[in-house]
Amino acid sequence: SDDFLWAKQEESLDTIRNEKSLDKIVLSGIVIENLVGTGLEKKPLIIEALTPIMKELFGEEFPLPVFVSHLNAHIPSNRRVIEAKFDSPETATNVRKAYGEKMKSCRETKIYPDTLKGMSIGMSVTRSTRVRIEILRALAKIVTSNSQKNVDAYVLQHLVRPLLKVTITIPKKEMSTSRTYGFAEAVEFVSNRHKIKERDLIDAYKAAGNMKNLQQLFMILRNPGSDFDRDDAAPEKRFRY
Repeated sequence: SDDFLWAKQEESLDTIRNEKSLDKIVLSGIVIENLVGTGLEKKPLIIEALTPIMKELFGEEFPLPVFVSHLNAHIPSNRRVIEAKFDSPETATNVRKAYGEKMKSCRETKIYPDTLKGMSIGMSVTRSTRVRIEILRALAKIVTSNSQKNVDAYVLQHLVRPLLKVTITIPKKEMSTSRTYGFAEAVEFVSNRHKIKERDLIDAYKAAGNMKNLQQLFMILRNPGSDFDRDDAAPEKRFRY
C-alpha cells in the first residue's frame, strides 16, 4: 500500500539521519536546578551535573562531551533532557555501553547509585524514530500476550534503525528460531495476525505529540480528528505459530 511504501521511505531517511548522530547521546531525567540563560551559560551547569554520572560509569578517567544542549527547555521541570556530543562515535558508543552494563549490574544486585536513579542514557535519534520505538514496543507486547508461551517478541531499540525481533522456542528440539522486522514490515506482520487497538498505542501518540501526517509516517496512527476507530477497523485475525 501507499502507507507501507511511504513509511519505509521515511524509516530509511531517518536511519541516515540517526547515523549522523552516532557521536551523540541523550540523557533523560537528570536533575539540574535553575537551568536558565543562554546555551553558553547553561553549559557549565550541565557539565557539572554530568560529571558524577560519568565518574560512576568510568571511574576517575571519564570522557566529557564537547557540546551539550538542553532539549526540554520548554517544559517546567528540574528533570532535564540533555543531548551531549562527544569527540567521536566510538566515545559516545562507549558511554552507552558502560551505562547498559552498569544497569545490568544494578538489576542483578538491586542496588542503584543515587547518581543514576530516575535517569536514562540512550542514542540521539529523530523524533519519528522515538515514535517507531513506542509502536514497536506495543507490537511486541501484543505478539507476546496473544501468542503461545514459546513465542517472545521484543524491540532492538539501540540501533539507528530499531527492529522488532520475534523468537519461537521449540522445547522438544531444544532449539529456537527468530526473525527480525523493520518498522513497516513489523506493522504489517502484526496487524495481519492480531487486532491492534487505539489504547495499545497511547505511548506512541504521546511521543508523536503534534506531528502531522501520522498515517503516512507510521501506518497505524491516525491524525487528530480522524473518525477512524482502530478497535473496530478490521476483523480480528489470529496467527498460529
